[in-house]
Amino acid sequence: MAVLGRVNLQLLEAIPFDKSLLDKAAQASYDLSTVLANAIRDRMRPSDAKEIRDRAYTRLKEAVDEIRFYGRYVFRGNKERLPGYRSEHIRQMKTRRARDRKKNGENAKVRKSENLPLDKSLAVP
Repeated sequence: MAVLGRVNLQLLEAIPFDKSLLDKAAQASYDLSTVLANAIRDRMRPSDAKEIRDRAYTRLKEAVDEIRFYGRYVFRGNKERLPGYRSEHIRQMKTRRARDRKKNGENAKVRKSENLPLDKSLAVP
């Protein structure tokens, strides 16, 4: 507003207009731009709650993955208990990969490396 008013100062002089309002508008514009920059910066910074939530999720997922890995090993002979230690999502992903490989003419067999846990120290001898 201040820039527009200064560019058209001749038109404002034709009416009784207080030119000090242009300075106030310029100062208000500067102050509001600072407030906006701070608000954007704060929004971009991850909050402590989100960081704690993300860390908790990661730790929980690692624990669940480890339990499933060892559960599959321990209950490998018990067909009733074994499904509780399998991930339906992983099964669907493997099925989808095999179907895509078959469609693309690649070997449809699942690689052994896809069955290994993410953490090699969890591997059972």
